[in-house]
Amino acid sequence: MNLRRIVLASLLAIALVFSAVSAIAQEKIESVLVTGNQRVEQSTVASYVSFRKGQTYNPSQVTRAVKDLYGTGLFSDVSITFEEGTVSINVIENPVVNRVVFEGNEAVRDERLKPVVSMRARGVYTPAKAQADVQEILSVYRQTGRFLAQIEPPLIQRDQNRVDVIYKISENEKTKIESIRFVGNKRFGDADLRNIILTKESAWWRFLSASDSYDPDRIEADKEMLRRHYVKAGYADFKIVSAVTELSRDKTGFYITFTISEGPAYRFGAVDVRLNAQEEGLAREDLLKEVKIQPGDRYNGQRVDNTIATLFDYLGAKGYAFLDVQPRFLRNEVARTIDLTFTVDPGPRVYVNRINIRGNTRTQDQVLRRQMRFSEGDAFSTNKLKRSKDRLTFLGYFSDVEIEQKETDQADRVDLDVDVVEQSTGEFQIGAGYSTFE
Repeated sequence: MNLRRIVLASLLAIALVFSAVSAIAQEKIESVLVTGNQRVEQSTVASYVSFRKGQTYNPSQVTRAVKDLYGTGLFSDVSITFEEGTVSINVIENPVVNRVVFEGNEAVRDERLKPVVSMRARGVYTPAKAQADVQEILSVYRQTGRFLAQIEPPLIQRDQNRVDVIYKISENEKTKIESIRFVGNKRFGDADLRNIILTKESAWWRFLSASDSYDPDRIEADKEMLRRHYVKAGYADFKIVSAVTELSRDKTGFYITFTISEGPAYRFGAVDVRLNAQEEGLAREDLLKEVKIQPGDRYNGQRVDNTIATLFDYLGAKGYAFLDVQPRFLRNEVARTIDLTFTVDPGPRVYVNRINIRGNTRTQDQVLRRQMRFSEGDAFSTNKLKRSKDRLTFLGYFSDVEIEQKETDQADRVDLDVDVVEQSTGEFQIGAGYSTFE
C-alpha cells in the first residue's frame, strides 16, 4: 500500500514538472535583457544567442547559448534565466590585458619569448590563454635544455577591469646529456661515433658549449651525420632504426640511444656513362674520362655526388645549360658490389638571349656589361658565367651579385638576370682574390 502511494506521488510530481515546463515553453519572449557587461555592447551579447523577441521560449536553447557566449572568450561567467517573458542574460567579462611582463628570464631574452605567447596588451585575458602561453614558454626552455624550468602566471589587478599578466620564470639548471649509447654498431666503436655527432656527453670542460644539452633538432642532424659517415665508408644499406631519448626521473639528465643497422660494406662494380642523346662534339668516352671512380674502389656516396657536379661543370662549359645527370645503381648482394651508371641527358646547346641587369641605381649598365664574359647571342657557358660573377664582385661596387639563368620560349635560348646590390655611399673596402680561370 505504501509503495503504491509512493509511485502515485512520484508520477504526480513528474506530471507537475512537465506541465510547468510545457507552460514555460509555450510562453512568448517579450524582451532580452543583458546585465553585467562593461565593455561589450548589449546588442553584441544578444547577437551571440538565438533568443529573439516574439519567439516562443525554448529551455533547450539555454545550454547552447551559454556555450556560445563562453566560446567568444569575452566572459568568465554566464547565466541565463527566463521569467515573465524576459530572458535575462547576466555576464561577467574577462579582464583586459594592460601589459605582459616576463620575470626571472636570464638565459632566454624577452625578444624570444614575446612571439610565442598569445597574450597581448589590450587583448582579453583568459586562464586558458595563460596556461597555453606557459606551455609555449616551457617549450622554448626545453629547446635550450632547461627541462626543470617552472613558470607561474600571477595577475596584478588594475582599475577598469584591467590586469597585468606576469610570467614568473624559474629557469633552473640545464638538463645535461648523461650518456650516449649505440646499439648495432660493429664497424665503428661507440667512441668513434660519438666523435662524429654534434651532441656530446656532459663534461666539466664543456661549460662554454651547448653541445651537451638536449636539442631535438640536433639529434636529427646527428642521424644525418651518422648516415653520411657510414655511406662514405661503403655501407650503402645503412639506416637509423631508432633514436630514443630518455629523461631521468629527477629530470637532471638525458640518456640517448641510437639503434642502427650497418648492413654489409660494398665496393664499386662496373662504372659507366650513358648518353641519352647524340650531340655533335660530345662523346661518351670524353665523359667517362671525367669520372674518377674506378671498379673495386670502396663505395662512397659523396664521390658519386662529386662526380655528378664534375659532369655538370664539364657539360656546362660546353654550352649545355639544361642538362640532367642521374646515377643508376645496381646492387650485387652476393659479390657485395654496386654497379654505377651515370645517365646523361645533355639537352640542346644554349645561347644567351638577353642579359637583364637590375639593382644598379648609380652604376651604369655598360660598366657591368664590360665585365660579363659573353654578350647577347654568344654560346652559354657555366665557366663564363662564374667568371662574370667573379669579375662583377671584384669591382668592389656591389655588396651582393647574383646571376640567374631562365628558360625562354625558345629551347636553345636562355635569359640571364643579373641582380646586384650596390655598396652604401661612403663605404671603403679592400680585397684580393684569384680565379683558376685567370
